[in-house]
Amino acid sequence: MVFGKSDVTRFTWRHCLVFHKYSGTDARRFLPDSIGGGNLKNFSKKLYRNTEYERNSEALIGCFPCRVATTNTTSQFLGLRAPLQTQKYKILSNMITNWMKQKQALREGLEMFDFDVEIIKILKESAQNNQRIFICGNGGSAATADHLVCDIMNIAICSETKYQAMSLVSNIASITAIANDLSYDEIFSRQLLALGRKNDILIAISCSGNSKNIINVINVAKKMGIISIGVSGFHGGYLKQHADYNGYVSLNDYFVTEDVFSIFSHYIALELKNNK
Repeated sequence: MVFGKSDVTRFTWRHCLVFHKYSGTDARRFLPDSIGGGNLKNFSKKLYRNTEYERNSEALIGCFPCRVATTNTTSQFLGLRAPLQTQKYKILSNMITNWMKQKQALREGLEMFDFDVEIIKILKESAQNNQRIFICGNGGSAATADHLVCDIMNIAICSETKYQAMSLVSNIASITAIANDLSYDEIFSRQLLALGRKNDILIAISCSGNSKNIINVINVAKKMGIISIGVSGFHGGYLKQHADYNGYVSLNDYFVTEDVFSIFSHYIALELKNNK
């Protein structure tokens, strides 16, 4: 199918990129040479000097100039019904709007996050004090726990600072045995009882702070003389009230809360890496 200039007068360079991505069609090859179809390198400059194209462009949202074309040939070109509907633009608009909202929510969450500065000092001194760092959590917090253990151990492997970090969420055999034979509520506390020593460190991560296995492991840490660090969201729950030290964000959004946890864990790793 051959397209003339009249068929593409409502498309800009960014239209081409958008439709290439979302329809799988490369619109650039249909552009006439006179406006840059044959010279992609200079296309953008030529396009925005052309008042006709500027006049036929408008903002979809923010940085995406868009104009819905209504010609039958353009509709066929995009594989849509004629006249061309705005469905793809609405999908794209919603995606970008949601992304902007999520970024803003994360910024606000990070501004709200607060933690005891002693946490960093305690973790930095753990290597020279021969203290083990145990980390646990459920669901997304379990993933954050494993990730933090990975980062800390990578620092230990690549430097002379020999941190000892252990995950209480990754030994599937032990977890399923404890859950099956005793209770899921004890999957962390039983491991800590077996592996922990006085003055070791426990980092418990929980959005609500009220998960029963988190409550139990905090109680066991108290009895064993293990330093407890709680990282929580929502209202903090039992974890915030009973941990020795806390990182806390007052949010009721699981996604944003877990994003904040992840960023905080990377901050911890960065501080340990730069420990002098």
